[in-house]
Amino acid sequence: MKDLGGSLEFRVTNTSNPLGDEDLEKIFRPFERAGTSGEPGFGLGLAIVKKIMEAHGGTVRAQNTEQGFAIFVVSKDYSPPEPANHHMVPWTSHS
Repeated sequence: MKDLGGSLEFRVTNTSNPLGDEDLEKIFRPFERAGTSGEPGFGLGLAIVKKIMEAHGGTVRAQNTEQGFAIFVVSKDYSPPEPANHHMVPWTSHS
């Protein structure tokens, strides 16, 4: 996670083989999956993430890295939450 000054970036790295250029885009389309891995799944996860982030003004992209490939999720207009100012009440046992 990285603070980009008004935005927040999450990076998730998959340590499998790097993806082909066409797969870097394909993995964000509903019911599409990279290559023919034979792994279980429906190809919806990243498509849903992309729709949610775009609806909130963010972005999602994939990029090959030395470790395999990475998914970058950037949330726009991020500001850190205010510190909680709650009064803590100690827990007591009533046994």
